[in-house]
Formats: sequence, structure tokens, C-alpha cells
Amino acid sequence: MLLNWFSPLPPERSGIAEFTAVLAPLIRDRVQARFVSQRCHEAGPSGFAGAESLEDLRPVDINRADLNVYNIGNNASFHGEIWRVGCEYPGIVILHDFRLQHLFGGMFLAGRKDRQGYLSLMRETYGNEGEAAANLMATGRASPEAVSELFPLVEVALRGAAGVVVHSDEALQDVRVRTGLPVVKLNLPYADGAAGRVAYHSGDRARTELNLIAFGYIGPNRRIESVLQALAGLDLPMRVNLHLIGELWNERLLRDRAAELGLSQAVHLHGHLPDEALDLKLSRADLAVNLRWPSMGEASYSQLRAWNHGVPTMVTATGWYAELPGDAVIRISPDREVEEITAVVRRLAEDPAPFRDVGNRGRKLLAEQHAPETYVDGLLEFAATLAASTQAVQRKLASRVCRELLPYGDASTGLALDCAARALHGFLP
Repeated sequence: MLLNWFSPLPPERSGIAEFTAVLAPLIRDRVQARFVSQRCHEAGPSGFAGAESLEDLRPVDINRADLNVYNIGNNASFHGEIWRVGCEYPGIVILHDFRLQHLFGGMFLAGRKDRQGYLSLMRETYGNEGEAAANLMATGRASPEAVSELFPLVEVALRGAAGVVVHSDEALQDVRVRTGLPVVKLNLPYADGAAGRVAYHSGDRARTELNLIAFGYIGPNRRIESVLQALAGLDLPMRVNLHLIGELWNERLLRDRAAELGLSQAVHLHGHLPDEALDLKLSRADLAVNLRWPSMGEASYSQLRAWNHGVPTMVTATGWYAELPGDAVIRISPDREVEEITAVVRRLAEDPAPFRDVGNRGRKLLAEQHAPETYVDGLLEFAATLAASTQAVQRKLASRVCRELLPYGDASTGLALDCAARALHGFLP
């Protein structure tokens, strides 16, 4: 089997690039694979020697593959052109987010400045209400997070899909209802590439401070402002530090807010860190902050990484995070966010033992349910099921095209048309 895998690739700063890096060796063991990014990369420690840039890929290379797999997330600079290719050449879409206003806003409003194209897209998909919401977002009167709640544009994201892979029960039901496409849920995979990694240590050292950590892309829905409010209201006999690692949506806003609350010395902005440095920070963390409100429908690679270190984690009780076992995370209600965060940090300061149990349960869950081998098995099994159910239909359509056109050409023309029709109808041979 020849597989085209479209995804951001390391060293791009994307959780989906890390996801692909985890799966790539297993995919290459099972099939012949071509990895394609919107950008071109030199071979490096990620092992992506021979990775191709989307702009260099020929249509014949896409048509000749037995399977095209498109990874779709919310960052237009990583996924916008991948989406455009997927609309033309059917394949399986791995849907990393199902509320996708950030993706299409980035494509039509920020990058291409095609406001009318965005308004048309929303009107065609959701009617007048969608167009009204699009106008609000295009003029800055509504955020992508708010608009995504009712108008996720997942239907548009899956416009060329033959089948869909999701990572949560919520996304599974949403895609079924909105599109009727074949869809399967697979647990987000994780592989620990570091031997002898230091795990969660709270309680094993002198308790003079607490270290909270949030990492990954930290946008407004990560609720850092609520965390700051909670920390400002605490009076503990130890220092509390909040470490923010990764790209911030608005660094100045967070610095100003921390200063207003008297937390300038407690908030540490590290920017992007190499994996080794991030792992060291995680090994010293007492609590991870992985709040998402509203959720964009994503499962969280950051959550799996925190579990890998056994770090207890606060999550918002919504979407995929609400589906996690209650003994493996610490759930925070979005309706009582500041109060509940305050209570959690206070309990941690008083007694870390129950938090160690939460972190250990998360680590166990990671090992039991998130193996990369299981993910690749499920993906290829889903592809085989799609092939079995659609192959006969595709061949009938191709044959019909040929019968209709044969009177207008000789036998060789008919054969060529048959091949062309089969290629245009999807990823099956």
C-alpha cells in the first residue's frame, strides 16, 4: 500500500507534528508512506528524511496513492492548504479539532483577506444566521471561540472526506449528526521517547513552594486569567509559581494582568522550550493547568505528556476532558472556575498525597489506552473497511463513465477514461 500522509512535521511547533512523529515509524513499518507538509524541511532528528512539500507534490502523486490521510487542525499556516487538497482528492481526514473557526478565519480573514469568501462560506453552510455571525467575527465583534459554538464549520472541513477519524466521543457524535460520513474514534496516541524520565515528585522534597505549569499553545480559552485571579486570592505559607511554556496569544496582556494582581514575581513566561527543557520543568511541577473553555473539540497531546510524568492536572469539565475518568484528572467547572481553582491549589498545599494518586492514575491510563501501535492498527483497519464498502460503487461509476463515452472514441480512449475515472473518484486502486 502507498499512503500519502498530510500533516505539519517537526520541527514545526505543533502538537500535530508531534503526533505524526510518534506514528511515522509504525506507519513506515506497515506501508510505503510519503509524508507531506505545507512547508519543506531538511531531514533531522525527527527522522523525516525525504519528507515533501505540498507545493512540490504533483496531482499524479496524490491520485496514485492507495490512501490519502489529511490531518486537519485549527492553525491555517499548518493546515489551510492541506484542507484545499483534501477537498479535491478524497481520503481519510484525521480531525484534531471539530470547531474550526480559527482555521477558516485564518485562511479567509487573516491570510488572504477574503472577507467575502468567508461570508459566503458561512452563508452557504448555515444560512442567514451563519452570515450574521460571520459578520460579527469579521469585524472583531465576536471571537472565533464564541462563533464556533454554533457554527463550527466542521461540515466544510470534511467537504472532501471519504471517512473521518476523531479522538473523542463528543466529536464522534457531532460528525455523525452533521455529515453522515463513516467515522471512527481512536484514542490519541503517545510514545515516551525519553528513558529514565523523572516522574512527579511532590512530597519528596522540602515544601517551600508550589510550581504550576501550563504548556503548548496558550490561547485565551486556556483560562490563564482565571488562574491568575485564583492565585491572587490565596494566602499560603509557601511561594506559588506559574510557569507558562509555549506561544502566548497576548504576552503583554498577561504581563499587565499579572502586575495588576501583584503576581509579577510569580508568573514566569518561558516561551518555546526544547523537549528536554520542557521535560525538566514537568518533572519539577506540582500541578499542570490544562483548562479549555470553550473547547475547540480537541483531545490534548499536552494532557498525555503531563500524564507521562505523572503530574496531576486541572482540566475543564467539557468535551474530551469531561470524558476522562474522574480519578485521573481534577475537573474544574467553567461556572465556578476561579473558586474551584483556588480550592484545588489550597488543597494541594495542605496535602499533596491525593494529587500523587491522580497523577499515577493518569500515567496508568496513558499506558493502557494510548499506545501508538493500537492507533495505527485502528486507522488501517478503518481504511480497509472503507475500501471494502466503496470499491464496488467506485468501479460501477467508472464503468458507467466509460460506457457513456465509448461511442465517442476508440477502445484505447475508453481504457484511458476508465483509469482516469477511477483515479478521480478517490484513493482506491
